[in-house]
Amino acid sequence: MPLAGMLEAGLFAARLFAAGSAAIAPPGAVGPELPPPPPRPADYALRWEAPPECPSAETIAARVQALARDPTGGSGTAFVQAQVEATAAGYRLVLATEFLGNVETRVLEAEQCDALADATALVIAVTLQPALATVPPVRDAEPEPPPEPATPEPDARPEPLPPPEPARPRRAVPVQALLRAAALGEWGSLPGPSGGAAVAIGVAWPRIRAELEAMWVAPRSTPRRDGRSATVQLAGGTARACYRVWVRSVELPVCAGLEAAAAIARPQGTRSTDRRVGPSVGPKIGVGVARQFRTVGVFAAVEAVGRAYGTSLSVDGTRLFTQAPVSGRLWLGVELHLPPRPPVAGPKISP
Repeated sequence: MPLAGMLEAGLFAARLFAAGSAAIAPPGAVGPELPPPPPRPADYALRWEAPPECPSAETIAARVQALARDPTGGSGTAFVQAQVEATAAGYRLVLATEFLGNVETRVLEAEQCDALADATALVIAVTLQPALATVPPVRDAEPEPPPEPATPEPDARPEPLPPPEPARPRRAVPVQALLRAAALGEWGSLPGPSGGAAVAIGVAWPRIRAELEAMWVAPRSTPRRDGRSATVQLAGGTARACYRVWVRSVELPVCAGLEAAAAIARPQGTRSTDRRVGPSVGPKIGVGVARQFRTVGVFAAVEAVGRAYGTSLSVDGTRLFTQAPVSGRLWLGVELHLPPRPPVAGPKISP
């Protein structure tokens, strides 16, 4: 049974218990005076943090409104904070409610994130309208005599059973296209530390990124030897895949890829100053941190690039430069995600 269904069943059992207790009391019995009902809020403010495949805060607000249709008579605001994170078995919800200084915390788990959204909406609705968890007392009614079984006609046929209700469709896995522009710092590919820029396009699923990237690293000059030197710059492309680890709404991508690049050198102090190109190919690994705000996000990463094949530069028999077997890079950039991600946190939402 989904988690929301189990909560509703629990509320239904509470109603039956209240009804049964009232029915057992003898007619006309007068009990002790009941204390006044506890205060209840007239409104609520929700902060919802969840992975992108989960329902949005607006969806939960619509479900609360459908459950609590008449939340009148209260005063004040209840503050609700819900944090959902993915686990090996599905999803885990930590739900905290605060009203008039009283704080309650619940921890729920479910295979589907939609069930935790239903549970959150149900808790908010009962907070606004406690009558959802109780029913008015009823009296025992005399049982009616069972109806006499009807004798079917010889040629009568039983009516066909109604068709079963269709299964609830699962939420489609969201897919986003992404575009990134980044600045980078680089050491090891050129004669000295340098900076550059890169652009990338890709596709992102809830757990996987796939990207194609083009980069350029600004020229650096080699030390002068025997009156000769050269300026060297780097241009290349990368195919990269990343596994997306989520910590609440922050992404920690762990990436691996393959880079093909070219070191472009122009000698100085020689009779020939023709441009020379040296290729390099190698694997790369890295880890980053990203935070998406609807359409726009920020991105940072560190990366190591190995060279299965590197390049070196010699002029008139004098070696001026050799690429390091491993180079390091630091990335800082912004990302554009389409379609926009549903909001996972926001200001006060009224039912």
